[in-house]
Amino acid sequence: MELEHLDTVSRSIGSALTSQERSNLEIGFIKRNATENIESMRFWGRISGDAQDYLISVAFIESVDAPKKKFFFCTNTSPELQQFPEVGKDKRDKASRYTGRLKGDPSRLLDESETEPQEGENKNVFREVDRLVLLVEAIDNQTSLIPCGAYVVSATHYIVPNRLFQGLSWEKALQLGSYHHFRDATTAERKSALATPGLVRPSDFLDPLTVDLEGTWTLRKDGTGSVVVLRNLVFPGFVFFHKPRTGQYGSAYFGDGLRNPDLAFML
Repeated sequence: MELEHLDTVSRSIGSALTSQERSNLEIGFIKRNATENIESMRFWGRISGDAQDYLISVAFIESVDAPKKKFFFCTNTSPELQQFPEVGKDKRDKASRYTGRLKGDPSRLLDESETEPQEGENKNVFREVDRLVLLVEAIDNQTSLIPCGAYVVSATHYIVPNRLFQGLSWEKALQLGSYHHFRDATTAERKSALATPGLVRPSDFLDPLTVDLEGTWTLRKDGTGSVVVLRNLVFPGFVFFHKPRTGQYGSAYFGDGLRNPDLAFML
């Protein structure tokens, strides 16, 4: 989400960035845009830790047949944006052992039986930053979304922003099926649409929210009546907004990164 839209989300979720956090992100965006030639860097969310919080940002990269994202993070004491590390299968297998909140120290060893690798030793230890990556992956896979038509498939099958997108009508904006997951398609119908040469309609290549478990999304107007707000019950800290008849939309996550343990009782 663009930082200038953060106030719209804050009204609905009751959380906001401090002036220092916002300043750190703005400086980090400028540096990354200059060094990596990234066209668009956006705020993704803040994951709370016991000692300090993680600020997450994401860059969207044009790619063939699937949305591609590059994630970065920083903390209050280390404001320099760092790219997420790769997390291999062995670390992913370890992740299920850990269910509590993060501390806020990316270098912290999570397995007490492990020791810091010696200089020159190639030891694959599991750190808090690795768990942070997996938490963000899970949240993003469940919640990343766009209004239908905000992205299109080009003639060369690249997924690119739709420069002509002027927003949904109010009628469509209040329908859950008008919003699509911004991730690799999971349904056979959407996958086949991307695999077929030729024109691909905006409604054909991404999964609509209606494929999710019924009841996991809420949709309503905000208190001003000027924007539509979607909330996710799997990860309650997530909020998405869209201002109908304009190209304005965005989302953010504010929370501890953990799934809602009461979901089964809420559906």
